Amino acid sequence: MNVTVPASEEVDIRPQHYQRLAEKIAGKPEERILSYLMLRSLKQARYAADVLGHFALAADEYTHFTSPIRRYPDLIVHRALKWALENPTAAPPHTPAVAAHTRKDGEPIRATIGPYRRVELEEIASESSEAERRADSAERELMEWKTAQFMEGHLGEEFEALIVSVQKFGFFVELMEIFVEGLVSIDRLEETTGQRCVFRERDHSIVAEPHRGGRRGGAQRVFGLGDRVRVRAERIDPFRHRVEFSLI
Repeated sequence: MNVTVPASEEVDIRPQHYQRLAEKIAGKPEERILSYLMLRSLKQARYAADVLGHFALAADEYTHFTSPIRRYPDLIVHRALKWALENPTAAPPHTPAVAAHTRKDGEPIRATIGPYRRVELEEIASESSEAERRADSAERELMEWKTAQFMEGHLGEEFEALIVSVQKFGFFVELMEIFVEGLVSIDRLEETTGQRCVFRERDHSIVAEPHRGGRRGGAQRVFGLGDRVRVRAERIDPFRHRVEFSLI
C-alpha cells in the first residue's frame, strides 16, 4: 500500500498537536522515542527584539531569565523591567508612538524599546543567540568526553538499548538504563549479522538482507527508529569521544 504524506509546509502544525500526542503516548512503550523525536523537531530557541512568543508553550508573549542572574540576556531583561517600573506612563514598544519616524529637519528618529535603541536590542539578541549556540556546543563536547571516559570502564558489557537515529553509516542507540548514546556502524552490523546491510531512505531504516556467500542465512531484518536492541560496548572512538557498540 502506498501512502502519500503531505509536505511539512502543507500542514498547519500547532502546539496543541504536540500536547495531544504527548497525552496519547503517556505511559506507552513508544513514549520515549516519540518524546525524543518531538523535541528534535522543534527549532532551537533564539533571542529577538520582537515579541515572537513561544511555540511549544503556545504563548503569544514570552521571555525567560534565570535567578540568580547568570547570563547577559538576564541582565537585559532586568534592566528593561526596571525601566518599565520607573516609566509607567511610557508607550508600549509595539505601538506607533515608538516606531521610527523622521523629524522636521529630515533626520530619522531612532526607535527605542525601553532603555535601548532597537538596533542595540537586535545586536544584543543576535550575539546572545550565537553565544548560546557556542555554550551548547561546548556542553555537548564535554558530555561526550565524560560519557566516553565513563564507558571505558564498561567495555565488553551488554545493554538493552533503543534506536534513536538511523543514518547511512549506521544507527545510534541510547542505553535504556544509563542514557548513554553511541553508534552501531553499518560495517559492524554486517559483521554481526553476516548479511548485506543497506540504508532505506523512505522510512529511515537499515535493512539486513540475506545474500549469497554470507556466513549466515536467515530472513530479512529491519532496524528502525524506536526498535529495542541488545548491544555490547566495543570501543571508544578517541577522536569523536563516541562510544561504539555491536549488535548482540
